[in-house]
Amino acid sequence: MTRNSLLSVFADFERFASGRAIVYSRGYRHSSWTYETLAARAALFANALRSRGIRSNDRILLWAANSGEWVAAVVADTRALAEDAAEAVVADSVDLVFCCGPLMRALWDALPSACQGGYAETSAALEPQVLAAIQPGDSVMVKGSLGSRMGPIVKALASSYRRAPVASGQT
Repeated sequence: MTRNSLLSVFADFERFASGRAIVYSRGYRHSSWTYETLAARAALFANALRSRGIRSNDRILLWAANSGEWVAAVVADTRALAEDAAEAVVADSVDLVFCCGPLMRALWDALPSACQGGYAETSAALEPQVLAAIQPGDSVMVKGSLGSRMGPIVKALASSYRRAPVASGQT
């Protein structure tokens, strides 16, 4: 299976809980962890980061041999970023969040259900969800790169909510 990012692995943690996630060498021996073990170790590491006051945008250096612990640390850091973003959404009173693509899946999963506006793997699949939810008078912010293909969603919103031209002499 081709993966776009580390975040795309997270969906497998529950689905394949008892399946082998990683195998690594310790000297002449090989060790393996299940997805369930990896998720548990990553949660422990994420909690250790938080207990030390480390938050999103802090710089950390991870210096370790290739091991299950190293993988757990990377997974923990990646998931913690998504959880911090979800906390910011709640703190800033954002009503709805729409997420697109596998890179945004962890954020989507971390959001409270009341804030989940819609999720899709592609912008084309997300567009009808966004258009159905947006109402006249809503404030909308679209964050994305050209690679994430948010442009068609912006164009669809603009064409759906065009302002009527103001007649000369009217304000």
